[in-house]
Amino acid sequence: MDMDGKTVRVDKVDFPNEEVSLTDITDRKNPVPFRERLSIVRSYVEDAPAESLWKAMDRREHPSQKKTSVLAKLKEHAKSAPDKCAKKPEHTKKPKSKEMEM
Repeated sequence: MDMDGKTVRVDKVDFPNEEVSLTDITDRKNPVPFRERLSIVRSYVEDAPAESLWKAMDRREHPSQKKTSVLAKLKEHAKSAPDKCAKKPEHTKKPKSKEMEM
């Protein structure tokens, strides 16, 4: 969200105390946390163009940032891994006897 030419991220909203914890992320290497009154942040949100709010909420807009699910990764691994159901060479078992050879 933009506030006074700065890009800010809302970290936490404290409704009982009417405070909002924000972080100035204009300089991504040096984020600056600060607090603002709820009424002030609300006025910025209400005045913001709806299009920019939808873009902020919709993270799927960039397909390059799309993450594969864990299930998809497991399925891909199962396809590339050797088949566990394939027949394994049979091992000949030694007969168990109570007598020991001497």
